[in-house]
Amino acid sequence: MQVHLSKQNSITTTRNRNLSSTSILMGIFVITVTLSAMVLIPGYWSFGTGVLVICLTLKYLIASVNRKPLLLEITDDKISYLSEERNELVTIRPEEIRSIAHKFCELQIHTKDNRVYNINLLNTGSEQTRWEIKEHTRMLIERIQHN
Repeated sequence: MQVHLSKQNSITTTRNRNLSSTSILMGIFVITVTLSAMVLIPGYWSFGTGVLVICLTLKYLIASVNRKPLLLEITDDKISYLSEERNELVTIRPEEIRSIAHKFCELQIHTKDNRVYNINLLNTGSEQTRWEIKEHTRMLIERIQHN
């Protein structure tokens, strides 16, 4: 079981979405080809189409750069989340977890060293997403208790 939750309110499995060098090179290639076509084929239609393609490519690249960081990752061997108070990534191993409590929009992870980690799920947006997170953590709790 592996769950990733980003701040775009979606749960995907095992796929990270980061801006890669391939995306940057493809964006530069599309812009270069479009500019060349605008120069070689003069006219209002080619100019308008070229501007539209360049704007959409730049919008994609800017959106990729400004993508929010990972909010929550639940795997078999760890729970990682972005602590908004400390602005750092916190990783908790299953052997450290004593219990997990589910509140309405909050996940409380109690560890064996008496620390409590509060994960705010209000930013996830949908009730379905919160429910899926609670189900995944419930399965993790069952695995912890059986070991």
